[in-house]
Amino acid sequence: MPSEDGYQPTLASEMAMVHERLVSTSSGKMSAIEAIYVPSDDLTDLGVGSIFPYLDSVLTLSREVYQQGHFPAVSLLSSSSSLMRSDVVGQKHFETYLAMQAMLSKAKELERMVALVGESELSEENRTSYHRAELIKNYMTQPFFTTASQTGREGEYVPRETTVNEVADILTGKYDGVEATEMLNLGSLSKLKV
Repeated sequence: MPSEDGYQPTLASEMAMVHERLVSTSSGKMSAIEAIYVPSDDLTDLGVGSIFPYLDSVLTLSREVYQQGHFPAVSLLSSSSSLMRSDVVGQKHFETYLAMQAMLSKAKELERMVALVGESELSEENRTSYHRAELIKNYMTQPFFTTASQTGREGEYVPRETTVNEVADILTGKYDGVEATEMLNLGSLSKLKV
């Protein structure tokens, strides 16, 4: 008998049984890449939530990001990895990631206000935070090889260390005088005329 949400009451236990079998053993390693349909883009849906405890990383593709023309359409706020720890990625990368997440979260809160009254009505501090978050979101539209057909730009490899350093520079205000649109599909910021 389905529950109010339309799922079988045994969903959690059945999900556990499936993932219990996806383990590495002494005779071999097991990895699983799972594509999950998210009804109405609701990450709190019971069916979606029942799988999160078994995932090491979550890469969330977003309709909203896609509609903004940002490719790949990855939601920076709802994507995560259990490997995003200072002992794995390094202290600077980890601290930059946390600062970026905080900036993007603050900007998400400000989006409704901006939609109602405009960016110019924000306080100076909020306007700066909102602008830096827009810079980061546009910077993350780096010209990937896999998105060349959507963007019309050839793919470009930007080393992880370069990306971390450039995001840190955006967060500290080095690029505050740059229009956010100048960072769309740019690749490394070394191409940017500051």
